[in-house]
Amino acid sequence: MKPVKNPLMAAAAAALILAVLACNVTSAPTQEPALPASASDTPSIPTPTLTIGPTVTTECIFDSLLQEDITVEDGAEFPPNTAFTKTWKVQNTGSCAWESGSQLVFVSGDTLNGPGSVDVPPVAAGASTEISLNFTSPGTAGSYKSYWQMRRPGGSQFGALLFVEIIVPKAEWDLYRVEDTGPVVVAIQYLLRAEGYSLSADGIFGPATHTAVLDFQTAHGLASDGIVGPNTWQALITGHEVANGSHGEDVRAVQYLLTNIYGYGLTVDGIFGPATRTAVLDFQTTHGLDSDGIVGPKTWQALVTSP
Repeated sequence: MKPVKNPLMAAAAAALILAVLACNVTSAPTQEPALPASASDTPSIPTPTLTIGPTVTTECIFDSLLQEDITVEDGAEFPPNTAFTKTWKVQNTGSCAWESGSQLVFVSGDTLNGPGSVDVPPVAAGASTEISLNFTSPGTAGSYKSYWQMRRPGGSQFGALLFVEIIVPKAEWDLYRVEDTGPVVVAIQYLLRAEGYSLSADGIFGPATHTAVLDFQTAHGLASDGIVGPNTWQALITGHEVANGSHGEDVRAVQYLLTNIYGYGLTVDGIFGPATRTAVLDFQTTHGLDSDGIVGPKTWQALVTSP
């Protein structure tokens, strides 16, 4: 016998089958539209920062360097109370020019009767200049050294120490005093006459000569003992360098000494002519002096020192 078909059940079964098939169908995923990027999502580009440093100021450096001793070598000998000039060649080794008003000033050591300071003109960096100072050797024998340095107008000192070094040799002089006599006393009297004293050149160291010597010593800042010793001799011959063409009482002193001690037979007329020059040249050669025909300190000393 055939089963009876129920139309309601068949419809329900068909609906169930369609539902199952619908669940098994895979649908494509839905892609959401991209949202616009916000400002915060945009990568940031760093802005360069300009750093301004401090202003650089170039500071002047002041310096100096001794390049050369132009005059007066170290250890040069000078008789007592003798004027001389020292000259240095100095280079500006700083970064700026030496200002107007710069000076070379005394620092230490012996003043050598120098001026204390001397003006130095402006000198460009790297350039050189010559600086000169006038000195006078001391009246006493010994070794002397004087130190100097550059100074800015504001007062600050800088650069190399410059120095001058001299020697005043010990002089061997015979002493003359009251009651002495002879040709050297005559020379003393002539030299005093050359200084303006009224004396008779008689070769006798008497009261008048003694008084003149005392006055001369006082006038020249010497010990007033009335004795013609080394310092008084030096003062007596200072300013009395004689040579060909000279004339006066100091020439008479030279002629008298050459004639009456050394036998040159000159006329004592106070005129330094050819005969006197020839005698001086011969005397200098004989006594180991520079033969220049000039009666300077060393020749005077040899003339008045006992042979």
